[in-house]
Amino acid sequence: MVRYFLRHTLCVPVGLIAVAFAGCSSDSDPADPVDCGAQCVEEGGACIDTLNCVLPLICNLPSEVLFDPDETEGTCISVTCADNDDCDAGEVCGPDMLCRAQLCQVNGDCTGNDVCVSGVCEAPPPASSIESCSVSTRDGSITTGATVTLTASAKNAAGETLGRVAFTWASDNADAVSVAGDMATGGATGGAATITAEVTGGVACEGSATITNFLSAPAESVRVVVVEDGVGAPVADATVVVIEGATVSTASTAADGSVTFAGATAGLDSVTVEKDGWQLFTVIAPGTADIYIPLPRDNDNTVAGGIRGVLDLSRTTNDAIKFGFAGPAIPSNLLDFGAESLIGDILPTDTSALAVLSSAIPEELPLPTGTLLTLADSQITAGPERCVGPIVPGPDDLGCYLTRMAPGPSASWALGGQVAIGDLTSLITELSGLLGGGTADIPITDILEGVLPLLRLFNHGVNTSVTTEQFPKVAVPGQSVDCSDADLPNYDEVCIANFSQYAAQDMILTQPLSILSTVDMPDLPLTQTSTCTSGAVVLAASFVDGRGLVPLGLGAGLLREGSTTSNCVVGGVSNPFGPGTPALNDGELALSLAPPHSGLEGSQTVLLSLALDIDGLVASGGDGFQVSAVLNRVDRVEADQTVTGTFPAFPTGTVDKGDAEVTFTSPVNGITVTRTEINQGGRTWLIYAPAQATVALPDVATGRSILADADGAVILTINMASSVSYDDVWTLASGSTIDRLFDIIDGFVVTDCPDDDPNAACRLED
Repeated sequence: MVRYFLRHTLCVPVGLIAVAFAGCSSDSDPADPVDCGAQCVEEGGACIDTLNCVLPLICNLPSEVLFDPDETEGTCISVTCADNDDCDAGEVCGPDMLCRAQLCQVNGDCTGNDVCVSGVCEAPPPASSIESCSVSTRDGSITTGATVTLTASAKNAAGETLGRVAFTWASDNADAVSVAGDMATGGATGGAATITAEVTGGVACEGSATITNFLSAPAESVRVVVVEDGVGAPVADATVVVIEGATVSTASTAADGSVTFAGATAGLDSVTVEKDGWQLFTVIAPGTADIYIPLPRDNDNTVAGGIRGVLDLSRTTNDAIKFGFAGPAIPSNLLDFGAESLIGDILPTDTSALAVLSSAIPEELPLPTGTLLTLADSQITAGPERCVGPIVPGPDDLGCYLTRMAPGPSASWALGGQVAIGDLTSLITELSGLLGGGTADIPITDILEGVLPLLRLFNHGVNTSVTTEQFPKVAVPGQSVDCSDADLPNYDEVCIANFSQYAAQDMILTQPLSILSTVDMPDLPLTQTSTCTSGAVVLAASFVDGRGLVPLGLGAGLLREGSTTSNCVVGGVSNPFGPGTPALNDGELALSLAPPHSGLEGSQTVLLSLALDIDGLVASGGDGFQVSAVLNRVDRVEADQTVTGTFPAFPTGTVDKGDAEVTFTSPVNGITVTRTEINQGGRTWLIYAPAQATVALPDVATGRSILADADGAVILTINMASSVSYDDVWTLASGSTIDRLFDIIDGFVVTDCPDDDPNAACRLED
């Protein structure tokens, strides 16, 4: 799936654009004010758009952020700088050598009563400007004295989400759950409370959150509270099995998701939760008498849900190529985030409109439904199979996306922009054979060096309050099959999501990726074959409580050529932020992101750095998927940013079916939690354990059945923050539970355990 993801999201769209324009040129006089590409007009020449000017010149127009009224309007001018002394007061010289207004990222960057809204210090939006709002807080479980932060989102009449809005909250059962400001607190009375909100001095919000307050568990007993992972609602009628020594006890959860075992202690050997339609979930030695289990649903391939719509590019500079990507937030428990959620479905897409430009373009290509492309007036990704509902893209729209999302509360985001043909000419030669060739020779370095600087031309959009549900899949046109049968031969070829049921959610791409940062990276880790990991990606994002991680931008780099196993570093590149910008040193990569905006203001900013073997991902075969991650929580992203910490080492080990145990053959020092995912068909067994060389799997009938016929497994090692213990992860209302990973982890490693690859770092053995 991961190789499939990279090939379709990175290689096909970029190759499609590049090949489409191979050999194209303009015969226009570069001095004429016509749209003839980014390399046409020198300084002082006439222009109608910045993309007419040789980079980094701009076309001096009032619509330009860097417009200079003292220079001739409609001509290409220089706005480059060497340092802040070259800029006007209130401006700074960025890594792209351009003077820009200093953007705020937090309220502390502002003075007086101003707050930071979409990167600008201004007064909070008045209540009269807000047309609607909705509660973002998910359902939850707390205990007496514990707190939950309450969140909501608000929109104006244009449908734009606003930040820094004040809300007034209310509880219908204040004895159980009281509210003060944006905090809900567990009271002296047990029970559930419905939490609602309104804009202070304005409209009432749609939706609500149900928060259940639990009083202290009875003495000399163990209480288990089971909720739906990602949603927070209680899971009733789940079977819970606790094992302590030779004693095995079984009971079912009540309507509030709880069950109590009298006589049991915090020294339990294991607790396992089972329910039809849900994944089997085991915690080894939870170390607490008040256990919290966020239970994930089964991966049901017969249903799908998500959002659909267009990307409004009216805030971006007009040009020939429109390109965009829409995706879901990464859930708070990122361990349950599948690649299919990020890339969505793959649909055959009519690309015949590009045939006049190059015979290398097939008339039809499979493209991810989250990827969007337009050439001039030809909406490549706006066919009837995508624009369901129907959706009709307007002249400033890029259509149409279909984003797969898990059911429940979440958020969505998009990147998009418009670029000139000239901006891609440096890639054309290297990529000209991509569509017709294999993946082994994909020039990833050239893709990164050519494409990533273009991100500074893109805009970002976000919808911070999305709630979706799933619907049965339907037969593809021309097929007559029962798509409720997941065992159908070639199921994914004959059944498809019912896209017309996806929620309509157009997104306005309002915010440029105007924060540019040179990121100092830690050394890359070694793979299990003692070779350097081949690359790294840094994702900058906002963590929205109860919704997940919303990407704001990204950067990437590849292993320095000639690196040794004692010095695995990202290689520096030339022109990282556009032509003429200073080269990066080895160990640095370029990051472009939008400031927190459109309701993301005030959220925690996260830098998620991933080290992975890119060569193994895009090549056929490989030694099993591995990724190592470092997570930094920061107040702001600086122009010179350092990723702190080190990439965790890749674990090696085995999942042994016969002995029913997981053995780690490499050290797990510094690890807080291990997680083993064992898969058999559509069934999954999740086993969490404290760091130890061998994890004995409990004798639970359903688990042993899954293990006996397992066809794959994945192991994870998780480094928690130093203040978080293994017991905290499983303690009800600790504030550090496993479904709040972005709040509590410093790093993690994912390692695939295939059942047919003796060279993999982790092996599934009989």
